[in-house]
Amino acid sequence: MTLTIFDDSPGPHVHALVIGIGGYEHLKGGTGRRLPNLMQYGNLGQLTSAPRSAVEIVRGLTLPQLEWVVPLGSIEVLLSPAPEDPDPSGDGLIKDPATRDGIQLAFDAWWERCDSNAGNVALFYVAGHGLAGLHSVVLASDFGRYPNQPWAQAFDVEDTRRALTANRAATQIFLVDACREVTTSNVEVPDAPAPALRPPTMRQPDNCLHDLTIMATSRTFKAYGPIKQPSYFASAIMAGLAGGAGLKADGCWWVSTGKLAERIYTLMELAGADITAQRPIPTAVSTLRLARLDRTPSAKLGLACLPTEATLLADLAWRQGSQPNQCRSQRMAIEWIVDVLPGPCLVSATFSNGEYPAKTQDLIVEPPMTRERIVVI
Repeated sequence: MTLTIFDDSPGPHVHALVIGIGGYEHLKGGTGRRLPNLMQYGNLGQLTSAPRSAVEIVRGLTLPQLEWVVPLGSIEVLLSPAPEDPDPSGDGLIKDPATRDGIQLAFDAWWERCDSNAGNVALFYVAGHGLAGLHSVVLASDFGRYPNQPWAQAFDVEDTRRALTANRAATQIFLVDACREVTTSNVEVPDAPAPALRPPTMRQPDNCLHDLTIMATSRTFKAYGPIKQPSYFASAIMAGLAGGAGLKADGCWWVSTGKLAERIYTLMELAGADITAQRPIPTAVSTLRLARLDRTPSAKLGLACLPTEATLLADLAWRQGSQPNQCRSQRMAIEWIVDVLPGPCLVSATFSNGEYPAKTQDLIVEPPMTRERIVVI
């Protein structure tokens, strides 16, 4: 297992398991025997974005501006690169592959690390091919190894998440960066026999006090990422950890589970995602501060008018503190987006020809972006 230990001292820690599955031996473009009737599984092939997404998550967890509330203890990484992108981490090192057996071994070891202290933060991230029937499943890199039992090389996402609540780690972050399309295979076998990484039981305890679970997309929808680049979801999580999910309290800036969930749509939109085509599903229970930021995060302000047709005619401006007004250089019909500091801001719209009355509004700018419509009617 490709395991990095950052801190093995006694006490609670953050323990992460990060999986990126892009090379699929038995799917289109793979190096092994192709799975028969591949069309019924959506004609799936190789992924260059998923391994890069896993690398991006590791970068996010180790950002220098993050001071975790409990120390970063360990990160375990499994990568199966696509043949056309053999070194997604750029370090030339061979990572353990994300086969079904490899994922199971890593998950079991990660479970034990997380279970060692109730104060631990258990973080699980997986990127790869996903399908949906009655349950969502993620396909391991050796999916299709046994043509008559292909689901043995996949795992059930929902049952795995339900089982995780029995782990003693009171804070659990579960991130699934995979499609949830329904294909012919799921119609023919709606309850695909993909085993959970750990099966839930009726009598298991519920030890999860702080739950952040985010599915990168809605049921029947795809998840997207540029070729040989991190997915929009991974980029959004990275941006959230970098300060996009920041909230100022007690004189400091904090990244919390609640703000990651609350702002995931905005973070994904800023990362370039079409959120009409990919709609993430966040769940956050009992929000918790995860890390302190050592600097004030950046923020954007998007200004326009209401009604929208007034935006083209408006002279827009914003001001923070005692600084002079910052004015839009030319009138345009689209939203004016500027970089500002988080905090109080005064915005205004004036009209040289008197088409609408001049208006001034005050607001609080929050990372990663605050949109304000200046009402001029």
